[in-house]
Amino acid sequence: MRVGATRPDGYHPLETVFEALDLSDEIVAREAEGLSLTIEGIGADTLTTGPENLVLRAAEALRAATGRPGLGAALAVRKAIPVAGGMAGGSADAAGTLLALNELWGLGLGVDDLYRLAADLGSDVPFALHGGVARGRGRGEELTELHSARAHSWVFVTNPVGLSTPEVFREYDKLAEDIMPGVGVDLATVLDGAKVCVAGRGGASTLLAEAPLPLPDRPASTEALRRGLESADLADIAPHMVNDLEFPALNLRPDLAELFQRIGHVGVARILAGSGPTIAVLAADAEEADALADGFARRLPHLGVVRANGPAPGARIVQAG
Repeated sequence: MRVGATRPDGYHPLETVFEALDLSDEIVAREAEGLSLTIEGIGADTLTTGPENLVLRAAEALRAATGRPGLGAALAVRKAIPVAGGMAGGSADAAGTLLALNELWGLGLGVDDLYRLAADLGSDVPFALHGGVARGRGRGEELTELHSARAHSWVFVTNPVGLSTPEVFREYDKLAEDIMPGVGVDLATVLDGAKVCVAGRGGASTLLAEAPLPLPDRPASTEALRRGLESADLADIAPHMVNDLEFPALNLRPDLAELFQRIGHVGVARILAGSGPTIAVLAADAEEADALADGFARRLPHLGVVRANGPAPGARIVQAG
């Protein structure tokens, strides 16, 4: 994920490549009076079932968009996607809710209508509807479908201590300002492809930014990564897997930097998932991924380990009626 300088509306422009995984939550929607939400599964006890939950926000968005505030549903979420791990589980639940209630309530909204509602709910929600592999621009909501020449086997090391996405973006801005005060350009531009030492909360840290470099008002390109996806050779992908939020996240959380070191240079590549704190490892194949997952589970018993494969479809209805 490449990140640009803050826009006038407060968001950062992104240039990213999304890949959907075969790891999913399940949403069950039944007709009812009013709206209600229950959650079970991984991390359920850490989530609110109040109106700020994205599931209920998606339901309210549908009612508002169709002018039917009296529609009701009992919504139940069974979670398998780790919570607060940078894996867009909440966005996936919002996307699933849009599909489920569009069907349950017989609203007949088309794909374009659902995408517009998804974009209003969150930057990752449109891709959660889309699935597969896609280039994301804008806040991440502007999607272009991509083709991957092969499947990918992943191992995710999750962390019980979450990391605030807004805080990571603020740290990104702060680091850029610390390096070149008053310039207001994005961090990747400031580094100009060089290794730079920055004194942060965790002491001195380094970051190697990838060329080609962005202009001050836009993020770096993902063109090389997108070309690499067209190859069956993972060596054409690995060098271009870059997350501009990784350095700010590690600066906020030195324990994650230590975890990267403990994980070591394994698999094809490793990268922070989203804004963290989950670390993703791309393996050469499913056999290696399974072996890595077993090894991480033994070596890091205080952390979570998740196996997943991609690309996978986006949100979909598996049973209706």
